[in-house]
Amino acid sequence: MNMQTVRFDHGTPLPNARAILRADDEAMLGRIAIASAPLDNAFTPTIIWYTIFAQNVHKLTRSAANLEYGAADSAPPDALREPVSVHALAKILRMPYETVRRQVVGLEAQGLCTRIPDKGLIVSNTTFARPELLQQVALGSDLLRTLLVALDRAGFDFAELQRACATPAAAAVAHPARMRAVMRLGLEYTLELFEVLRRAMDDDLMKAVFYLAVVSANTRDAAANVEKEKGAVPDFGRADALVPDELRRPVSVLALSGALKVPYETLRRALGMLEDDGVLKRIKRLGLIVPAEVQARIENEGLVRKRLSLLRRYMVDLQQAGVALPG
Repeated sequence: MNMQTVRFDHGTPLPNARAILRADDEAMLGRIAIASAPLDNAFTPTIIWYTIFAQNVHKLTRSAANLEYGAADSAPPDALREPVSVHALAKILRMPYETVRRQVVGLEAQGLCTRIPDKGLIVSNTTFARPELLQQVALGSDLLRTLLVALDRAGFDFAELQRACATPAAAAVAHPARMRAVMRLGLEYTLELFEVLRRAMDDDLMKAVFYLAVVSANTRDAAANVEKEKGAVPDFGRADALVPDELRRPVSVLALSGALKVPYETLRRALGMLEDDGVLKRIKRLGLIVPAEVQARIENEGLVRKRLSLLRRYMVDLQQAGVALPG
């Protein structure tokens, strides 16, 4: 078995970086699935709606008001939400203006966003009070708990982070007590991840997310599937090590459609484009994989370091918001 490796010219960022990022990948895909449920699992409108809300609360998230309006029953007034224009959304998402405009019209028709004349769009308190949207917050809180456990198991150094954190943390509370504050931090972090991944995939966010879904399915529990010889199991958590192709588990379009809650035809077309681009390889009738050499090219040293830096800052933000981290 030949383990694919990636060269790191400036030293390996963390000995277990790949394991940490795999845990983070699973959480990001989970956030997308949660966010898409009220929008009939349609990817493009979900991302646009997600971005509208994130832009509305960006300044609030980075201020003391995030904790002031952090409780589940303490939503910030609409006046504190910063409207965003369709033009700005198209620029942020690198999508054609007309595509964004059409999707926004649909979101408005469903009552999922409100247009403020001469200013832009907001997701208002009235909209967010809808049961299916409030449920997103609760599900997101559960997902965060899962992520923290997974990161701890993967070897994320929470103790070092807490020692290095210069800003005093808020008093630790159970996640639901500051559900909204934590949700806004997760929203901002996810959009930052989108930006990093989009740049790695020719400015196409949809391709980036679906690439990540395939590679996550391919490499999930890879070490557990290796036949142990003399008690030795390959260390697929290392930053410079990737799971070889022969150990990648192919995934079908149907299986991914169910996992991501994305319509089959939408996913089939997107994955077909990735296959045409040489990003995906079809393994007979078993399904698709991202070959290790392709993953090495896309998830290079710069991307790994950037993602680890963003994740660390997210964990610091959570600690400062009062989330009790492992360790």
